[in-house]
Amino acid sequence: MFVVFGVAYSFGAFFESMSDEFGAGSAATSAVFSLTAFCYYLLGLVSGRAMDRFGPKPLLVVAAVAMLVGLSLTAAVDRLWLGYVTYGPGVGIGVACGYVPRSDLALRLAHGIRRFRYRECRPPARLRRLGHPTASPAHRAASLPLGGVVRTPAFGLLYVSTLLASLALFVPFVLLPPFAENAGVPPVASAALVGLIGLASVLGRLAIGAIADRFGLVRSYRVCFAVVAASFLIWLVATEYRLLVVFAIVLGIGYGGCIALNPAVLAQMFGVDRLGGLVGLMYTSAGIGTLIGPLAAGFLIDVTGTYRWAIAGCFVLATAAAIALLPLAPPRGRVASAAGAGRGSG
Repeated sequence: MFVVFGVAYSFGAFFESMSDEFGAGSAATSAVFSLTAFCYYLLGLVSGRAMDRFGPKPLLVVAAVAMLVGLSLTAAVDRLWLGYVTYGPGVGIGVACGYVPRSDLALRLAHGIRRFRYRECRPPARLRRLGHPTASPAHRAASLPLGGVVRTPAFGLLYVSTLLASLALFVPFVLLPPFAENAGVPPVASAALVGLIGLASVLGRLAIGAIADRFGLVRSYRVCFAVVAASFLIWLVATEYRLLVVFAIVLGIGYGGCIALNPAVLAQMFGVDRLGGLVGLMYTSAGIGTLIGPLAAGFLIDVTGTYRWAIAGCFVLATAAAIALLPLAPPRGRVASAAGAGRGSG
C-alpha cells in the first residue's frame, strides 16, 4: 500500500517536467492524474463487489500486476496521450484493487472484535457472516437491497458531499507543486508539500478514531470536511512557503479524517453487509469529482494565467461539501462503532 499510494499521490512532483517534455498546458497534464483517479474510484465499484465475493487476496495480486505493467509502459511513452492509456489504467486498477479490500476487511475486523471479543475473531470466513445486532437501525438498513440503500436520503447526502469535496480535494495533489515552483520555491521543496499532505493525513487518521469514539462518527466526519474547506482559504491567501506548509498540514489532517471515516460512516448507517459494494459505489462520486476537478482547475489556470480562481473555486466546493452533511443524522439506537478501523483505511 505504501507503493500504491506513493505512486498515485506523487504525481504533482512530476507535473512540471511532464508538462515541459510534452509541451502541454496545465489542463492536458492534469488530465493524466484525473483519468487515473477516475479509473480507481470508478473501478472501486467492481473491486468492492469482487471483494465481497472472492476476498482480498486475488484483488491484491491484480493490483500488483496492473501497476507493474502500467508503470513499465509509461516509462517508454513519447506522447502525452499514450500516458493517459498506460498510466491511468495501470495505477487506476492498482489503487482500485488495493484500497477497497483493505478498508472493507478492517471494518469487518473492528465490528467482529466488538461483538465477539478479539480471541473469537477468525478472519476471513467468520467475518463475512458478521452483521449488526438485529435490533439496530443499521441492521434494518443492511436488509435493504443495494438499490434501496442508494435511494435513502442519508446515502444521497453522503454521495453529494463526497462528489463536491472530490472536485476540490485532489487539485492540490496535482497543482500545489507547480504553484510553489511558480512562486520561486525550489523543486524539491515544492514536491515535499505533497509529502506533507500525506504525512499529515496519517496524523489525521491516527487521531480520528479516538475523536470519533468520543464525539460520534457523523459529527467527526462533518468536522473533517470543514477542516478541508478551511485549508483552501489558507492556500488562497498564501504568499510564502511557510503558509503553503500550513495549508498542506491542515488539508492533510482533514483529508485523512474524511477518507478514514467514510467507510466507517457507511458501516454505521447501513451495516457491514455488502460493505465492499457500498464503498465502491460511494467512490464513484469521488471518481466523477476527481475526473473533473483537476482538469477544470488546469483549464482555469490556462485561461486566466493565475492559480487564484482555481483555488477560490476549490474553497467554494469544499465548503458546499461540508454544508451538504449538516442534515445527516446517525441512526438511532446502539450501533457498533467502526471508528477504530477507520484509522488505517484509505
